Amino acid sequence: MPHILHKTILRDVIRTNPRVAYVAEEGCWWTTREEDIYTDPTTGVACDPRRSRIAAVPWGPFLYRAQSNPAAFGKHGLDAFIAAYHGNCIVNIIDPRPTALDIWQQYNDAMDRMIELGRTNGGKLQ
Repeated sequence: MPHILHKTILRDVIRTNPRVAYVAEEGCWWTTREEDIYTDPTTGVACDPRRSRIAAVPWGPFLYRAQSNPAAFGKHGLDAFIAAYHGNCIVNIIDPRPTALDIWQQYNDAMDRMIELGRTNGGKLQ
């Protein structure tokens, strides 16, 4: 069962003033740090933790689209969006490897479980 951490919050990402966001082409994962990018050992292609290829997109428009339509990320809105930032979602509480989920609903479900267990500050990651 995936686990959401409070490792990085959106406000802190914005403060770094990145130029680029690296976004999974399949699934819901993103980062602004080159050091978070994996390399598929069989193809040598840049990918996310689950081997989805990634695309580099301009940061400004990427952030603008997210902030302009938080409902696109489901119940938790921008909190689900930042939950998909590299390192904020791990395989499970016992296995702390970063992972990526397939759809926004999976992030929302993981956040709901954490809220039920009292492991968040009201579910807010921003």
